[in-house]
Amino acid sequence: MIKLERAIDGRFSKKFWGAGKKKAELDLLKRQRKFLRGEIKPKKRFKSSFWKSAKNRLKKESNEKCAYCETRFSVTGFGDVEHYRPKSIYWWLAYSYNNYAVSCQVCNQSFKRNRFPILGNRLAEPQVTAQSTDDELDDLSGKLDIDLKDISDIDLNTFVFSHEAEDPLIFHPYYDEAKDSYAYKISVSKKEIEIIPANDSAKLLVENAEECLGINRPEIKEMRFLHSIPYWQNKRFLEGTLLPSQVKECQEFIDVFVSGTLQYTGMYRFFEHNPPNPLPVIPARMLMPQQ
Repeated sequence: MIKLERAIDGRFSKKFWGAGKKKAELDLLKRQRKFLRGEIKPKKRFKSSFWKSAKNRLKKESNEKCAYCETRFSVTGFGDVEHYRPKSIYWWLAYSYNNYAVSCQVCNQSFKRNRFPILGNRLAEPQVTAQSTDDELDDLSGKLDIDLKDISDIDLNTFVFSHEAEDPLIFHPYYDEAKDSYAYKISVSKKEIEIIPANDSAKLLVENAEECLGINRPEIKEMRFLHSIPYWQNKRFLEGTLLPSQVKECQEFIDVFVSGTLQYTGMYRFFEHNPPNPLPVIPARMLMPQQ
């Protein structure tokens, strides 16, 4: 997992900022009031088409990789627009682009679902009751979360403070750094690379990432191992006697691995700073199917 950056530019949909954001939040607040009055069922509070329209932008922000496990999902699946803070708990963030990330369906549907463990106190929800007036809801609309396209340093600092005060045990793909907590352990004999805690204080974070995101499910550990083979080959080449042009070529390959565009960038960046000694040697026969 690596820290992502929001791509907010002229093509950013108007429904997620300014007057469009206020309009969407007002509709959400009115639906919440209907829900509290018993007029609609819980799921009817939300329009799934709203966040689905953000998928293409989110895919570009993550290089079409799952924001949690860094596996490229677009080859075999459509991926999900994932609510970092689940809408079943944080209903008022259902239409917040700031709360979205794109993930593979396994991380989202098989593991995370509505899980959101925290150590602090949950964010306070807007004061909406069955008796809330239209004027009260109109006053709340536009203020349910930060406006990413018209954001001040004060707004951002307030959000980050609230986020950190809640102390989630799942990293936010856009605001948190996993690199200080995630370490990687390679086992050639098992043909896997596993995420382990970088220190004692990271144990709980890794445990929750395993339980809530499946970051060490067998398939992912094997995929990390298989995808890392060209990386190790180039690292070993650099230890040998090479012509300057060959050194340059090997380094260019390694630079691509850590650039953020390929799968499992967080792993490569870790190994760049913490190389195993000696470097792994992976015989070709190990990659042959077992008879």
